Amino acid sequence: MKEIMKKHVNIEILDEDELVFLNGGTSAADVDKILKGLKDFIEQLQLSFWGGESMLVGSKVSKIINKVSDFCKSNNIFFSVHFTTNGTMLPKIVLESIKNITTNFQITIDGSKEQHNKVRGSKSFDSYERIWQHIHTLNESLKDCYFSLRINYDSETFKDMKGIINDILGPHINNDKVVISLKKVW
Repeated sequence: MKEIMKKHVNIEILDEDELVFLNGGTSAADVDKILKGLKDFIEQLQLSFWGGESMLVGSKVSKIINKVSDFCKSNNIFFSVHFTTNGTMLPKIVLESIKNITTNFQITIDGSKEQHNKVRGSKSFDSYERIWQHIHTLNESLKDCYFSLRINYDSETFKDMKGIINDILGPHINNDKVVISLKKVW
């Protein structure tokens, strides 16, 4: 049984409210207890941030990553981080905390630039361009970083699939680090 458990553990952080819980007061001790309880049973640990937008609370995310990373280093446990994010925010403090950690990002794109910005646009910035800027920054700054680009599609999205593919194959990203996932939306 012990050998079966020595595979991989994934700790999921669901949203920014849970980050507040995990990073505040007595709950930090709870995180320590969980990690200490796992150390004899695991060889790999992945910390996943998803739901809501964890990048809104970058300093809290960074503190948690640093805490778990230090624990894993001191216990010879392989550590990786996964983010499910809309890709429009990339706090420098988070980028700094993951620079030497294997990191995976699932980033959603809602079609071509025009279609994406129609669906998820912002009045203050070009959402599509901001996502590609962040992907480029991550690709250039992190040596061990991988992407799952989830393209939400409908009948409108497919009208300019060539434009989306050109953006993916363009200069923003090392294509050996990319998986494309198509997700039908209604």
